[in-house]
Amino acid sequence: MNLASKSAIATAALGGVGLTGAYAGGLFDKSTTPQQTTIVKTTFKKILEAEGFTILDTSQNNQDWNTVLVEYKKATERSFTGSKQANKLENELRSDCEKALVQNYEENGNYRENVNYKRAIQWCVKKETMNKVLENGKMRILKFDATSNETAEQGLLQKKLNKLSEENNKGFNALKKAVNPTITTSDANSIETLKKGCEALQINTLETINDKFLDNFYLAKEFCYVDK
Repeated sequence: MNLASKSAIATAALGGVGLTGAYAGGLFDKSTTPQQTTIVKTTFKKILEAEGFTILDTSQNNQDWNTVLVEYKKATERSFTGSKQANKLENELRSDCEKALVQNYEENGNYRENVNYKRAIQWCVKKETMNKVLENGKMRILKFDATSNETAEQGLLQKKLNKLSEENNKGFNALKKAVNPTITTSDANSIETLKKGCEALQINTLETINDKFLDNFYLAKEFCYVDK
């Protein structure tokens, strides 16, 4: 067998071993091979779509834009400029939204605190109620009146109650802030308390253009809803 044939056989054998076998055999020394972190970027548009929001088409005018614009003109610190823009034109709002929606962001990053993300939720999506958005995002509200026989639902409720009580009641305090100040920490393990808290978030009536929507939306998502 000539040298070229031997080389081809060796190469084929290595290919058959595969990457896992190569690591197991010590071919790649993990101590000398730097581990690379892959940063996956996405856009606010994709994030919002995954969450259930209906993104408005920034390339053309329609009644949905006009509906949002009426409310936008009343906004102050929540506008794109941080001040009131009573003379804002519809095409200007669409332009602001187009820039915000295509902004790149690292997946799993703390995008919720990004100003453009917050503005996009309020001004760049179709005006819809919170429950509609959550349903679009393939979530459903908890069944608070589940019987003892409905063990799966009872388990989901218990998980929410555990979350509500963990970390020195940080979750409870966040919910309480948006709900009723008469609720006490000792009630944190009560399903009835959780139900009242979720009702107070105005899930069925609060719309995306409302200043309270964003905070209430994530409280509802965390404590009141589960994946379908």
